[in-house]
Amino acid sequence: MQALKETYLQRQNDHLESAKILNARFGKYSYVRLTFFILGLAGIILIWSYNYLLGIGSTVLLFLLFYRFVNWHQAIKREAQHKERLARINGQEADVLDHKFEVFASGEEFLDPQHAYALDLDVFGPHSFFQYCNRSTSLLGRKKLADIFLERVALETISQRHEAIKELREQLDWRQDFQAHGLETKDDPSHLRALELWLEDEPFVSQTKWIKASLWAAPLWVTIGILLWIFVFSWHWFVVWMIPVAYTLKKTLDRVNDTHRRTTHAEEMLSHYSKLIKHLEGGKFKSDLLQGLHSSFVMESTTASRRIGRLSYVIGQLNVRYNAFAIILNITALWDLQWVYQLEKWKKKEKEHLLEWFESMAYFEALCSLANLHYNNPSWVYPEIGEFDQLEAEALGHPLIRESERVCNDVVIPLNGPIKLVTGSHMA
Repeated sequence: MQALKETYLQRQNDHLESAKILNARFGKYSYVRLTFFILGLAGIILIWSYNYLLGIGSTVLLFLLFYRFVNWHQAIKREAQHKERLARINGQEADVLDHKFEVFASGEEFLDPQHAYALDLDVFGPHSFFQYCNRSTSLLGRKKLADIFLERVALETISQRHEAIKELREQLDWRQDFQAHGLETKDDPSHLRALELWLEDEPFVSQTKWIKASLWAAPLWVTIGILLWIFVFSWHWFVVWMIPVAYTLKKTLDRVNDTHRRTTHAEEMLSHYSKLIKHLEGGKFKSDLLQGLHSSFVMESTTASRRIGRLSYVIGQLNVRYNAFAIILNITALWDLQWVYQLEKWKKKEKEHLLEWFESMAYFEALCSLANLHYNNPSWVYPEIGEFDQLEAEALGHPLIRESERVCNDVVIPLNGPIKLVTGSHMA
């Protein structure tokens, strides 16, 4: 156990050192970025004074190069932050080996007092077995881990999980990268529920012909109105000209608001889920369970992470309506309706897949938590699963008591005869 703790502490130091180097590099290139912009701007001004065609080309080239440079520069910062999260993860695991695991979610929201054993065995809550095991960073992952602890499943499923956990146990770097990506996640039960309700809502833009037609007609109608205002009639007639656009916005406002309420908070959450799933898509697995989960993310033409990223992007465009200038976009191009229509198109194509992707992601998180548990406790064994007449265990001990203090016992319990009743304050 001491050797494992030293491994975690060494990994923590290595990641902190990497983060320090990356942050220093980011700071150095910040000055390069500023210098590049100033010199480039000065060069463009000079070129414009000689030839405006060269000026246009140089301006486009400068902004393309600057955009690429900014993205590369920000990638350094993101990598530094990732290393800092990895350092924190390894520091936490070193603490867990000293039985300090209060930092992890306790799962007390999953406690059902009516469950056959969850309350008696302190499966959830502070200092519980769930808190000791849990490394899930999303609400969905925590829920799946709780389900694994509470639900009765077929023996074949248990065996498949054992194989998956054994495989994931050996992938320490991959598991910790997955967990580090997830530490950015911000999700909420109400936001997830609202998104599920939106999935069940009937579309109204794509199923209403006059609204669909207006999406194409409105920009042209407004353009013609502006030209007529400039060359033919006064602004008073332009206001009258815009009445059909205003009517369309007013007629659809309530339905647009309903869609927005159900999706608005999902933008950031889906963006984080997309990153987690992208990491999963890059994994290589051998066990049947992991291969099955992984296959749900990969399709012929694209991947789940891209499709979820697209949904997050569309919701982000609808959220532009929070901007004070959104009224201009709505009047000129029916902005809200355009993006509600994109949401409906996405839902028609991907509705059946989204919850499956969420379930597979959550299952991976739960299995990674159990793989981490096995990694931290290499002396623990997997039970032999099957149909037996009695339960037999050698050196059976309480998992939450330190190994140096734990008292283990051999136990044999016939399953078709007498039972053993353990009493006392520590019976759990």
